[in-house]
Amino acid sequence: MKNRHKSLPAIYLGFFLFVALTGCDQIFSRKPKKANSQANIADPVVFSGKTVDGETVKLTDYRGKIVLVDFWATWCGPCVQWFPHSKKLLEKYEGKPFAIVGISIDDSASDLKSFLKRSPHPWKNIHDADQEIASDWDVRAIPGFLLLDEKGVVHKNWIGTSVDPATVDREIDFLLEKIK
Repeated sequence: MKNRHKSLPAIYLGFFLFVALTGCDQIFSRKPKKANSQANIADPVVFSGKTVDGETVKLTDYRGKIVLVDFWATWCGPCVQWFPHSKKLLEKYEGKPFAIVGISIDDSASDLKSFLKRSPHPWKNIHDADQEIASDWDVRAIPGFLLLDEKGVVHKNWIGTSVDPATVDREIDFLLEKIK
């Protein structure tokens, strides 16, 4: 019996490391509407949604810009840890055709609103409580990112905590260089 208890810390440590390395890994309960988002990769991403303040955000309003779409939730530690880098991206690319659009999958609009009041974001955040947008684009885990070119077509996508900020920066630089 004593030996069994000695292995519990190792089990807990293993579980913690798994969660930390794979991100929040929120598996969405909705079945994706698009059978394979990769098959539709050449089509511009189209969606709209409302912020917690009721403002409608349409991705088509961002045409002509490189857009980083960030799928996240307030309860997702790795998602929240990414925000300082997102703010740095906006500073780095200020005056250039670059934008960030957040898609929060939080269930509660009041939780999201409270979070955004405590931690303001200089980019729009759509509240996707029913995960319709995430499901439409086959985003099955968070944090999740789509990098869109100036036409709204997916250039790259990343899921989980393995997203390297330097790689994201290089891909944004590459796309911005193409549209000069």
